[in-house]
Amino acid sequence: MTSDWLHTSEAMQSNNKPLLSFGILSLSLLTIMAGAAVSPALADIQNSIKGAQPTLIKMILTLPAVFIIPTSYCIGKFSGGISKKNLALAGVAIYTVSGCWAFFATDIYMLLASRAVLGVAVGIIMPVAAALIADFFHGEKRMRMMGYNAAFANFGGILATFSSGLLASINWRYAFLVYAMGIPVFIIAMLFIKEPEQTKNFDKKAPRLKLPLEVYIKALPGFLVFLGFYTIPTNIAVYLASAGLGGPKEAGYAMAFSTGTAMLLGLTVAKVRKKLGRVYVPSIAFSMLICHLLLGFTSSVAAVNLAMIANGYTLSMSIPYIMVKATEAAKGNNVAATSAVTLSIFIGQFFSPIVMDTIAKAADVHRVNFNFQLVAAATAFIFIITVFRSFRHSEP
Repeated sequence: MTSDWLHTSEAMQSNNKPLLSFGILSLSLLTIMAGAAVSPALADIQNSIKGAQPTLIKMILTLPAVFIIPTSYCIGKFSGGISKKNLALAGVAIYTVSGCWAFFATDIYMLLASRAVLGVAVGIIMPVAAALIADFFHGEKRMRMMGYNAAFANFGGILATFSSGLLASINWRYAFLVYAMGIPVFIIAMLFIKEPEQTKNFDKKAPRLKLPLEVYIKALPGFLVFLGFYTIPTNIAVYLASAGLGGPKEAGYAMAFSTGTAMLLGLTVAKVRKKLGRVYVPSIAFSMLICHLLLGFTSSVAAVNLAMIANGYTLSMSIPYIMVKATEAAKGNNVAATSAVTLSIFIGQFFSPIVMDTIAKAADVHRVNFNFQLVAAATAFIFIITVFRSFRHSEP
């Protein structure tokens, strides 16, 4: 009798896994590209809001990271025993309202306030979505699901950047309506996500274990990837306009091309990692190098398209790998591990324009492509290190 019940339970879990996966992955539609979704509208916003400093305009994309950082930290530290499903639903609701709120902004500060609240939402959604994957999937399936997670995130990026580019060509305010995507995601998550056993069995009286230092070390590359990557969404519209290659719509196409590549490649992460073996990590650094070399030293539509393909490879292969390595080192504390990676990613995102603008001012260089050249130089150095390390260790 007990044996029959166990078999029935396992069969039900197996049958529900596709719907559970869909529910979890739907959250990812709203995550990584949340800040960059309206990047095609950036140039028009700068022209429309008189007196706003260029750095404040760029913060429309990067300010969410300021609030993602403390929110993600709090989720990782204090969410033990709290329903992950309810956290996810709360995050999606806040995301939808705050994202669309920017449509009604009357000045740069009201606009930035809405972006701050959006950051709180993403700070909830992103670590919870990744933690749910780590809770329900293990081994090769976890790597595959993290790849799918990246694919869905980039599919959301395609919808958001492509749609916002078209909407921004009418009026920049309409670009912010892309955040209404949160409405169907809320419904899907409510129907299909279930609570993991780790949450149900959480002992609130047990002493909290410190996250191993190795988790933070594994999360650090997320900072470096996004420090470099965010030079693209914060500069692509201005770069294309200054090079005579297009306006907001073309910037939307470029970002959608990048995220489209990342979406397709995200479906193959587990296979690519297995195929490349020890050169998997160097391949990520190499693709990032190629991307920024093309943007930094050429100015043609073909070069931009090739750069976006390389950028898509970087994003699709790096984030799942970092997430898996961090959760493997976390000894079961998956929310804290994914929160650490989220912190790393968005600290890099926030500091990207600050670091790049500071260096550009110190060097007295005012070319838009200088940011890309700077990242290319740094990435070349990192690429050499990853190649050296790959031949010292059999596992990437």
